[in-house]
Amino acid sequence: SVRNSSPVIGSTWSWTGGNVTLRGYAPLDDAHKPVWANRFVVDGIVGDPPIQELARVGGSNDYYIYGGSDAGRGIRAQRYLGKLRAFDQNELRWTFASTELLEQRFAFTAAAFADVGVVGNEILSPGPMDLLPGYGGALRIAWNENFIVRFDVGLSPIESNVPQLYILIGNPF
Repeated sequence: SVRNSSPVIGSTWSWTGGNVTLRGYAPLDDAHKPVWANRFVVDGIVGDPPIQELARVGGSNDYYIYGGSDAGRGIRAQRYLGKLRAFDQNELRWTFASTELLEQRFAFTAAAFADVGVVGNEILSPGPMDLLPGYGGALRIAWNENFIVRFDVGLSPIESNVPQLYILIGNPF
């Protein structure tokens, strides 16, 4: 996807951004109880964006990075800002129980995850780009398959492995 802001369309900012996101989900057995999920993202901006755009990824989903509940779990929210961002996320999801209560279906899923990313200052001259790792575990509760509450606990050596708790609606990807 491509996004743009320009004085031609009434903005005080002049910048263009692009995003490539690849997602994959692979069931690991015939019952689809364990699933490997992966998201790989490359996002870049050229021009003069406002600070809030350096903390956001565009595309079919709009979310904040790098660090926080969506990318870089275990790292403080929006700790790393830059015009070049790339990251890979892996989750092993296992639906370990399901039940029905009052004609409503509930499923319980445990997940182990690992996020790793890099952030650069500029696309053509990114400067030093250290690996930014995060990892952790999660509990997801699905109500009728499409309403999911997630409880993720992320850690990162960047944050001295101090646990970060995220309670949100929906899977991260």
